[in-house]
Amino acid sequence: MGLESIDEKRKPRIKGWWELLFSQERLQSAVSALIKNLSTLKIPATLISQYLPGSFDAVLAGSLDASPQALLKHKIRNVLSKYSRACGFN
Repeated sequence: MGLESIDEKRKPRIKGWWELLFSQERLQSAVSALIKNLSTLKIPATLISQYLPGSFDAVLAGSLDASPQALLKHKIRNVLSKYSRACGFN
C-alpha cells in the first residue's frame, strides 16, 4: 500500500471532520457567542496592545472604538489588506 493510497483514504475522513468542526453555522455561532461575552466587558488596553498592536494604535488615536466588533473588523481588514497587496491588488 503506497503513500498515495493512504492519503486518498484519509481525504474523506479529514473532509468530514473539517465540515463538522468548521461549518458556517458553528463558526457563526462561536463568533456571536465570543462577541456577546466580550461586549459585557471593557477590554483592557494592555490586552489590545499585546494581541492587536495595530488596532491599539488606532484606538489610541481615537479612530477606532475598542468594542469587540470594531477590533475584529479592524484586524480582518488589516490581514486582508496585506494579502491584497501581496497579490498586487491595490
